[in-house]
Amino acid sequence: MGYELNTEYWGQGYATEAAEAILKFGFEELGMHRIWSWCVSENLASIRVLEKIGMRREGHLREKELIKGRWYDNFLYAILEHEWKAN
Repeated sequence: MGYELNTEYWGQGYATEAAEAILKFGFEELGMHRIWSWCVSENLASIRVLEKIGMRREGHLREKELIKGRWYDNFLYAILEHEWKAN
């Protein structure tokens, strides 16, 4: 799962709303068992979104992503269908 928003719309709940819709579609329509995502470890807003929708941090991937000449760590998040249903 991934999302990206224009900075003009940050902090208005759109990423959370979109992420929740993606989970609903994945579990209810596609019959998925597990949905995962990752984010740059310094991106506190994305961490909050992923945790708010019930995803749990499963891993820390060191220097996984090269962005504009700098290596960034990523956090791996996931949620299982039965965890999503319990929410």
